[in-house]
Amino acid sequence: MRRWLLGGALALLAISLTIPFLSSDPAVAVAVRDCRIVREFSDSPLEPPFDYARLTISVTNRSQVAITYYGYARELPLYQTLKPGLLGWERKAGGWWCGTGVHEHTLAPGEGIDFGATVPTGERCKIRFSYSDGQTRTRIWEKLPNWIADRLPRVTEGPNATTPVIDLRPGSTLLAKSRTDR
Repeated sequence: MRRWLLGGALALLAISLTIPFLSSDPAVAVAVRDCRIVREFSDSPLEPPFDYARLTISVTNRSQVAITYYGYARELPLYQTLKPGLLGWERKAGGWWCGTGVHEHTLAPGEGIDFGATVPTGERCKIRFSYSDGQTRTRIWEKLPNWIADRLPRVTEGPNATTPVIDLRPGSTLLAKSRTDR
């Protein structure tokens, strides 16, 4: 009897953790609208020029409730650059944000914003936009052991949405469509 109850509880836990990730219609849509490659030249003739990409990212609230996010201004949200890692997409090292001047902003249902993001060229990445939909965590989330909770993005960071893969390696179609500034 105990095994049956334990098995049922584990199955229920697995289902409750999986359902939020299976939604076919995301509450927040994130997409790349524009990509421009910029070449920077150093003041020193010994340093070679370096390239980076300026992306215009579009975020739209497709849910029925308002969402909130943090940023320096309405169209300057905090975002994270993700890169391929051993266990999937991981946050890129560095790129910390200063908390001074960061405020909470709201996107009503159907509203959207565009913002700029800077990423390195020559690699694949994604941009992650984190937000809150106002839902509080249930007691089961609070009772999970840390070794499980640390591996679940909704528990540790709240809801987020990412762009499709942005491929800025030589020969990629996104790179071919962008233009170079000097």
